[in-house]
Amino acid sequence: MLKNFSPARLAVMSFLFLILLGTLLFMLPVCGTGHSLTLVEALFTATSAVCVTGLAVLDTGKDFTFVGKSVLLLLIQLGGLGIMVLSSGILLLLGGKLGLREKSVLKATVPGLQFSGAGSLLKGTMIFTFAVEALGAVLLFLCWLPRMSWQDAAGSAVFHSISAFCNAGFSLNSDSLMGDVDSPGVNLVVMALIVVGGLGFLLCSDLFVSWKTGRRATLHTRVAVRVTVLLILVGAAFFFLFERANPETLGPMSGPSQFWASMFQSVTTRTAGFNSVNIGDCEEETLQLMMFLMLVGGCPGSTAGGMKTTTLAVLFLAIYNNLRGSNEVLVMERRIPGETVVQALAILGIMVAASWLGGITLSALEPSRLADNLFETVSALGTAGLSTGITANLSVGAKLLLCFYMFIGRVGPLTLAVSVLSQGKSRLIHYVKEDITIG
Repeated sequence: MLKNFSPARLAVMSFLFLILLGTLLFMLPVCGTGHSLTLVEALFTATSAVCVTGLAVLDTGKDFTFVGKSVLLLLIQLGGLGIMVLSSGILLLLGGKLGLREKSVLKATVPGLQFSGAGSLLKGTMIFTFAVEALGAVLLFLCWLPRMSWQDAAGSAVFHSISAFCNAGFSLNSDSLMGDVDSPGVNLVVMALIVVGGLGFLLCSDLFVSWKTGRRATLHTRVAVRVTVLLILVGAAFFFLFERANPETLGPMSGPSQFWASMFQSVTTRTAGFNSVNIGDCEEETLQLMMFLMLVGGCPGSTAGGMKTTTLAVLFLAIYNNLRGSNEVLVMERRIPGETVVQALAILGIMVAASWLGGITLSALEPSRLADNLFETVSALGTAGLSTGITANLSVGAKLLLCFYMFIGRVGPLTLAVSVLSQGKSRLIHYVKEDITIG
């Protein structure tokens, strides 16, 4: 029966299955402290975990038992890697082999994955992921050990390391990482985990090989890294500019704390979802900046969501070349195919339209301000997980809407569209070209 489904549909179904399984597990009495989770609470938490978003209707540290937190962490790990990637990776590590169809499914869930060498790449992804998370956990453990018992420090370090690398943003603390706003160690480790997770294994592997052999990295890698660094620096600069005089955020802080808070929030906003300042107290212009960063997200093939850094790069390059009078999109002595530009425009159109539609719909369901509802919608669609503080008080209808948006953001708008609309047949008819006037 599964042979009748396209790879994109199987990818979507895998996430739906994982969300359903997580919902059923969260409803077990052993997962909640004092009470069992309701269906909506369980569904919202499972969706947010699998879609590595971080929006929460419950206090993770207080409302979940050890079993509940373990289930949450497992869902974050599976969602971050992708259930198809993880299951296939385990199969490979145990000596199994992938067929052509399995590789097609993996290619639908991991952009940039090629059929050639897919097995070794999946092994590398598994090893890379667990190695980075383990290193992050050890470093965070050392940072927190002076002010926690070793058991609490170890548990918190493992949880936050996985959550950060998977760009999930779930925290065991009620105030996320606001208590560590002036800790260089915690800030550096968490930011590094978020950035590495947002780059992805394929890109990091290409960087390592190019550094080791001296060859030039691929165009994709060079563009993605440049855009990532630029967004971090520009985001931090504008965050500091907008919030430096705000008495509720950066105002009372010392210079070093303002620096760490600005850098941290710029990094985490793009899909990680942690916060070291109270988002609800930020200025309006800061929230607008955050919505832009959340929509952009991380890099293709990574644990991050959003429309991706390379999509933004292609759009700006297309505009730049068009203004110069060129019909081709050129960058670093290379030409980007026209199909890629069209795909980037499609992703941008879907993301912007979905954001506004969701914000308006959420406003019809909730008495909150449109700005807060739009922020919540963009956060869900970009799988960012940041909130101005209205998530827990949303109505059932609003929570279900956000669940839908988190799911779309995780599987990707184009993947979802293909899974719904594709009939598995290529177009054989080509029509006559006729131009129309635009602009």
